[in-house]
Amino acid sequence: MKEHITIPVGRAKDIRGARFGRLTVLDRVENIYNKTAWLCKCDCGNYKAVVGTGLTSGDYVSCGCKRAEINSPHDITGEKFGRLTAIELTDRRSPSGDAYWKCQCECGNVTEVKKSRLSGGYSKSCGCLTREVTSKRQKASGHKLRGKQFGRLTVIEPVGTLEGVGRLWRCECECGGTITTNAYDIVKGNTTSCGCKQIEHVTQLGISNKGKNNPAYNHELTEEQRSMNRFQRGSDEAKKIRRKTYKRDNYKCNICGKGSRNLNAHHLDSFADNEDKRFNLDNLVTLCKECHIDFHKTYGYGNNTKEQFQEFKEFKEIKNII
Repeated sequence: MKEHITIPVGRAKDIRGARFGRLTVLDRVENIYNKTAWLCKCDCGNYKAVVGTGLTSGDYVSCGCKRAEINSPHDITGEKFGRLTAIELTDRRSPSGDAYWKCQCECGNVTEVKKSRLSGGYSKSCGCLTREVTSKRQKASGHKLRGKQFGRLTVIEPVGTLEGVGRLWRCECECGGTITTNAYDIVKGNTTSCGCKQIEHVTQLGISNKGKNNPAYNHELTEEQRSMNRFQRGSDEAKKIRRKTYKRDNYKCNICGKGSRNLNAHHLDSFADNEDKRFNLDNLVTLCKECHIDFHKTYGYGNNTKEQFQEFKEFKEIKNII
């Protein structure tokens, strides 16, 4: 056994005789890295000097024999851990030396799992168990959403899932319209109407009328297409491309050059008529709220083009010079 010099307990809290896992504290020894240290005896018979904070935090529970047992590649072939049955030891090792075992899950999948996770009860399936629990939670949350009202919207029914977005819900608006959106935006209040709220706001500013009298209204679209367009404008992909647009333009308006908290990512070739350009960074420019409203006052909503924007920008520049 390595020689350890014992010293008086002094002002340190006396933990002699206390047990931490397999370790029993015997006496105080010289500090380790200027921290209070204690000599401990392990249940296996070995002695080890450890820092006191390591004992109280649970970092030290043995002289090292426990980790050695967990990491040892002793044969566990055929042993069952939850839904997993160990098949064979692999050549794979973690940075700490932990061995990986190939396991067969009850669902039929084969996966490789660290032995320490099997022994510790942390891994009980190939992941199917977690997915089942998540699915049950989603169903439970679905029952909570159905029929509930959020803003002007009443949640009607689920209509599928979208990768990166989650479950989609069809909602009916107080105005009679419908919209498809995701649970997160519903619960967080990001979507509170089918779009009529925004149209009313624009109308109050004297820009346009709502509904079919709105210049932006495309009479050729079906209700399903119109609902999907609304959803796409609020999708994660749309939010990401807006942020990229603002960042590229240094968060300044392309017309007046001013920075603003109220920015808009304006589509040069209109969103509704150019599906292939909706999330194309080259088709977006940053405008402040005032310039964006001014543009649409001049050219209306819908069927907008890059040429219109260029004309509008040149007009503004000439006006500023004069």
